[in-house]
Amino acid sequence: MKRFEVHLIGEDKWKEVLAESIRITDEDPKEIHFEGSKPHIVYYVHALRQPVTELAARNGPGAPVPMARS
Repeated sequence: MKRFEVHLIGEDKWKEVLAESIRITDEDPKEIHFEGSKPHIVYYVHALRQPVTELAARNGPGAPVPMARS
C-alpha cells in the first residue's frame, strides 16, 4: 500500500489515505478514486486544496528509516 496526502478545501489538517493507486475520472465532475483503499475512498477533484501527493513509505508503525551505509 502507498500513502497519499490529501488536503481538502475548508479543512485545516490534511488526511492520510492508504491505497494501491489513484485514478482520476474524465467525466464532470472529476473524481479521484483511491484504488484498493478500505473502504473505497472518492473525493471530487474540485474539493482539493492542492494536488494529491504520495508520501514516503514507512517500514512499520513508528519504525525508524535505516541509515545508508557508506
